[in-house]
Amino acid sequence: MTIPHSASGAPDENAAVRFSGETLADTAGALFRAAGSPAEEAATVARLLVAANLAGHDSHGVARIPQYLRNLRRGRVVPGQKNTVLGDEGAVVRLSANFGYGQTATLEAMELLVERARTHNAAAVGVSEMNHNGRQADYCAAGARKGVLTLIFAASSGFNSMVAPFGGSRRRMNTNPFAVGIPNGGDPPLVFDIATSATTQGFLQVAVDRGEKIQADLILDSQGAPSVEPADFYGGGAILPFGGRQGYKGYLLNFMVEVLGGILTGGGFMGSPKREAGGQCVLMIGLNVAAFRRMDAFKAELDALTGYLKATRPLEGMEVLAPGERSQRTGQRRRREGILIPAVTLAAIQEELDHYATGIRLESAAMEKEG
Repeated sequence: MTIPHSASGAPDENAAVRFSGETLADTAGALFRAAGSPAEEAATVARLLVAANLAGHDSHGVARIPQYLRNLRRGRVVPGQKNTVLGDEGAVVRLSANFGYGQTATLEAMELLVERARTHNAAAVGVSEMNHNGRQADYCAAGARKGVLTLIFAASSGFNSMVAPFGGSRRRMNTNPFAVGIPNGGDPPLVFDIATSATTQGFLQVAVDRGEKIQADLILDSQGAPSVEPADFYGGGAILPFGGRQGYKGYLLNFMVEVLGGILTGGGFMGSPKREAGGQCVLMIGLNVAAFRRMDAFKAELDALTGYLKATRPLEGMEVLAPGERSQRTGQRRRREGILIPAVTLAAIQEELDHYATGIRLESAAMEKEG
């Protein structure tokens, strides 16, 4: 099976191909190795990208591969890096990722955060000079599995202005997500991960690749008017802060993340002088649940809370879900049915596979074509 193309010879933007998560992870891992990453790093980055696809967050999945490798060729991503300590005050640590992959840098920092939170009962780790790290929920989950309630605030080192402040029509901020991981005595832990913007750049790119329109309250065009055409963002438009008419709430949360993730860590902030490399900085906070409550009592009350909320009579056609439940369901379905990837995205990944002479042909591993 080949990647679907239109009559013009370009990839058909309305078509898609379905792959298993294992196939995508193996392919991505081989590509990152070919691009210079050690085997463990390549496997980690690939696994976490595919985990985003499995959770339904395609904007942070394998669609990011071409972006990562373009940045590598520009010298902005340096394979094989380890975090170095910039400052260590026991319960507070500042790290530099040395412009390595954000996935490996954040996992390494999370291990340190868990260790310090268990020692001090509360700890914070800041990481700067780091590349895009994907979906924050995966790191919060890693800490929560070890009994540490984790929070991550992710800013962008002053790069990639994409979001208009509330009341403005031009880009001045980034999507600035934050995530929480709550231990529940089991696996998966309770996690959620949200952007402080109405949508993300990755979501818009996926919509462009699929040839889809978007809802009207997500972006502005270059003239400051609401638009349903995702391509208008790339034509000089801007993403709105989340909240619709009350978007000032998303704007204020975005500002908070910029201060915590950017200024407090020393990683840079929107409006500061641009740096030649990097693109993300995070503040991670960990609280040792056992220092506050017995885990069994904490879990019982957490279960009681989520059960109470889910028992609410739903609106017509809707359902009350626990935090993270939708992503869990999506993951279960995609593990059974496969992950649908737009043909345009596959063509871009295949181009990278050919560039690094991997010999891999994606069409030979496809489960089925749709479109």
